[in-house]
Amino acid sequence: MYLFPVAGFDNGMRQVTTVNRPIAKPDDFAGMKIRVPPGQMIFDTFAAFGAQPITTPANQIYDALKSGKVEAQENPLAIMQGYKLDEMVRYVSMTNHMWSGFNLMAHLSTWKALPDEIKAVIENNAAKYVRQQREEQGKLNAGLRATFAARGIAFNEVDQAAFRARLPNVYATWKDKLGGKCWSLLEAEVGKLG
Repeated sequence: MYLFPVAGFDNGMRQVTTVNRPIAKPDDFAGMKIRVPPGQMIFDTFAAFGAQPITTPANQIYDALKSGKVEAQENPLAIMQGYKLDEMVRYVSMTNHMWSGFNLMAHLSTWKALPDEIKAVIENNAAKYVRQQREEQGKLNAGLRATFAARGIAFNEVDQAAFRARLPNVYATWKDKLGGKCWSLLEAEVGKLG
């Protein structure tokens, strides 16, 4: 695969949405069944809060909430809207716990076969539209908070420090798995972890 150098599209920051109660502090997760996407890091994170992470495909989140298989899920507000999860949840806790995006890629052999001038046009347009998409997605996520609140969904802010205080073991595990260089780049953006 060829990964375009400037092609990280944006879904937004992930928030926790729940059916029965808001999440204000880590203890509020105790025993809660929460849908998480596949991935050990996010599984480890919510398990550290005492939640019961359950991996469910994105197209089954609505049914998982409706049936009671899970009582919470985590996604950006735009994804919540796209899957109509706002019909199922009553609370949105603004945890901003993880950024969500997706990358533009191309089949490597096909990409290599293209003339350089065509590659340049594609890369320039990809960069242009990534910037535009990120701006529009940011506006969408910001506007959805007001839209959902007007429908009666309760929003609350959380103290992220309280959540980070529960993650030293998760940080240590992932620092070891990702390596020092990757971890240094992460900490350069978000500050010291662990």
